[in-house]
Amino acid sequence: MKFVQVLSRFSAIASFALILGISSVGRVQAEELSLDELYKLCSSFPFNSQCEGFEASIPLDDRDGTQVNCGLDLSQVDASGNCRILLEDNTLIVYAEEGDPIEPLDNQKGSREIRIPFSQIFSKSLRIWDREVDATAFLIGGDLYIQRNEAEYEGFERDYVPGDGDEREGRGKEDFAEVAIDFVESPDADGHRSNILRITSTEEFGAYLLEQLGQGDPGSITTTLTTPQASVADAKQQLIDTNACIRCDLTGVDLSEMDLDKANLEGAILTGANLSGADFSGAYLVGADLSDANLTETDLSRAKLGLANLSGATMEAVDLHAASLPLANLQDTVMPMAKLGGAHLAGANLVNADLSEADLTEFTSTGFIPFLGLQRFRLYANLRGADLSGSMLTMADFDDAVLSDAKLVEANLTDANLNDVALRGADLTGATIAADNLAEARLCGATMPSGELFTEGCEPAE
Repeated sequence: MKFVQVLSRFSAIASFALILGISSVGRVQAEELSLDELYKLCSSFPFNSQCEGFEASIPLDDRDGTQVNCGLDLSQVDASGNCRILLEDNTLIVYAEEGDPIEPLDNQKGSREIRIPFSQIFSKSLRIWDREVDATAFLIGGDLYIQRNEAEYEGFERDYVPGDGDEREGRGKEDFAEVAIDFVESPDADGHRSNILRITSTEEFGAYLLEQLGQGDPGSITTTLTTPQASVADAKQQLIDTNACIRCDLTGVDLSEMDLDKANLEGAILTGANLSGADFSGAYLVGADLSDANLTETDLSRAKLGLANLSGATMEAVDLHAASLPLANLQDTVMPMAKLGGAHLAGANLVNADLSEADLTEFTSTGFIPFLGLQRFRLYANLRGADLSGSMLTMADFDDAVLSDAKLVEANLTDANLNDVALRGADLTGATIAADNLAEARLCGATMPSGELFTEGCEPAE
């Protein structure tokens, strides 16, 4: 996981004052003290005249909050990922360890502060991972982490008090939680303005944190990410040369069959563009406008598409494995045979979308977690709270997918596979589906096609 390194390395006492920009007077004063003495003095007496222009780094252990592991999707350098989390005045405060060990601080690293007001968060999600040793682990090493069924999240304690020395503090051991937070990082930046913070912790703290976080208005956040448009003479060429074109106007551009994996196109306009057969795996398309675009057989696996507009797009056989599309607009999209295993579509608009024969079954991916190394992760498609009203879902395979609280009003689910699908709280009013197809689904609290609430065999808590 990654963080932008903002402190320069401490290579020598002679260059230390210059790196920190100390004035000429302060520099003379600083040279009279050793680096160790300067740190000790300025940490205890920051207003001392000899500390003018000098900022002592604060070790992570001296910060408040719950110690976890975290990282940002958009950054420039690798980092260990150690950090502390604090909630204060409707703001998420992250103290992130970074830089090189500092000798006067007993070789601890410094830390920087990241403040995220709840009003700048547009999506939050929780995954809880259970460790399992399988046959493949014995053959190739490593472990398999399986995403826990969301129905089990209800059992976690929510009375966790950060900083009270509770054993639930930390990043988890064999099992752990992952909280993904999509947020506006720099509202007025010329470059990217959003980012995704990923926090790994114990299951209890992850569940606690998710409940505490507030969210901002998606509409105003989308406006922040998309305006004003960048003025670029040749946007396509800039994209080819730099693999980035943030808030660029690429209306109708032909990028078919091109290799643009991990490209940064935050807030870009790609209306009517031809992206068929292109490789956009891992691309950053948060807030991008891809309405009416041709995405036939496009590789968007692991792409970030939160708040993206894909309405009316042609997406036949598109690869969206493990892609992130929270609150995305996919209304009227044509995406038969789409590959959506492990995709995150919570809160997405899929009204009147064609998902016939789509594959939303479990997906096993390889990923790197700093404290675990390279491991395998089995993910399930998440459509919690998505709106699929009037959608065509014939012969779609939803095996193990999460559709809790989703709207499936008048959706066509003929011959769809709903084995072990979470449909708690979902609305299936008027949906076309045979009773046999719902026999293995988890339906407690769901509104059935007849309009009746399903309660058979349900516990009161469910």
